[in-house]
Amino acid sequence: MTQLIRKSVVLQRCGISQSSLYRQIKEGKFPRPILVSERCVAWVEHEVDAWMEEKRRNR
Repeated sequence: MTQLIRKSVVLQRCGISQSSLYRQIKEGKFPRPILVSERCVAWVEHEVDAWMEEKRRNR
């Protein structure tokens, strides 16, 4: 089952600011969120984990 995580969790796990998050999404460097409802977005947990692992490998 796919686990979704909210923006606050994404920001905490990744250690980035909200503006950095949305800038990287716009640049295609971070996974796009899923629109859960009109005012709620979430990210697929394993996509965020894969992004963090890629950052660790390339440091």
